[in-house]
Amino acid sequence: MTAVRWTALTGIALLLLLNGLALASHDWDPMAFVLDRPTDVPPEQTWGVGYDGQQAYAIALDPLHPSDALDHIAYRYMRILYPLAASLLSPSPELIPWALIAVNLLSAGISVGILASLLERRGAPAWPALIMVLSFAYFIGLRLDLNEPLAFCLTLAGILAWERDRTGAAVFYFGLAVLAKEVALVFPIALAVADLLSTRRARALVLAAAPACIYLLWAGVVYLWIGQNPFGTAQSNLNILPFGGLRELEGFQARLMIVLWVVGPAVVLGLMALRDLAARSGAGSVEAWMVLANVALIATLPNLTWFDPLAVFRMSVGLILAGVLYLGTRWQRGLPFAAAIWGPSIMIAFLLPGFIL
Repeated sequence: MTAVRWTALTGIALLLLLNGLALASHDWDPMAFVLDRPTDVPPEQTWGVGYDGQQAYAIALDPLHPSDALDHIAYRYMRILYPLAASLLSPSPELIPWALIAVNLLSAGISVGILASLLERRGAPAWPALIMVLSFAYFIGLRLDLNEPLAFCLTLAGILAWERDRTGAAVFYFGLAVLAKEVALVFPIALAVADLLSTRRARALVLAAAPACIYLLWAGVVYLWIGQNPFGTAQSNLNILPFGGLRELEGFQARLMIVLWVVGPAVVLGLMALRDLAARSGAGSVEAWMVLANVALIATLPNLTWFDPLAVFRMSVGLILAGVLYLGTRWQRGLPFAAAIWGPSIMIAFLLPGFIL
């Protein structure tokens, strides 16, 4: 069996174990992954009201009829693919919570395999593919029924198609990825910049424009259908001051974790990528552009995002993906350091009461 398959099977086994522990500690109730709003919480209360997985669940129950349980209906419908996939896979509403878990686990397993394959294509070992899917940042998406696992699975498929010079397939995967979560847009943009600097201008235009057009076209459909502006929320307001939202975090522990596992790696990898690009007169590796695109994303996160440490962790998944590929290309000896930094973060899941145990 190849190293890629072994890595994929190892990742799947470990993720099944983590998810199984979480389910077992919650009486095998899949609604514990939805983390729905408790029934005894008053409508005016803004804390202890569940998490984003309840939004995906509300859409999956009936995608064609927006639910009153959604906080920002148009905004949530911009991330339609994950709940729609769960809805299509469920023969009855009672099975939708299980379908949400299954879609994300399947996405995670495929992601390990694709990332391992991408590393192998670079002459790197396959095992660092586990760094991303076994990090706390990624596991949040599995544990709380979020859109990220499916979005990054499709993103990885798009990167692999791009490397195989299959532009149509790359656009297809990236187009689906942005319908899972808009954060996936940073990857086709990074690939487009790399293509532009390598004189592949036609492909650069397609990669930059097509996924963005798909996203904007769907935004128009949502606006006409629901009658709300999908970009009319505070989550759409970017921060001008780099990492300026860090001051919004409350508590020393929260700031320490975010600096250690998000801001610190972003700064280090960003400086490494900039040095690499400068040494190559601006036409450096595509992995460096993917790193810089994700660093820019984290640096400009809206202040509202920084109020929630889990949200900041979630936004760093793309950086871990890009960072692993960058190190696998430029500095393979750095991969164990990346594992030593991001790997222990999974312990947070065991320290948070009720997250796993």
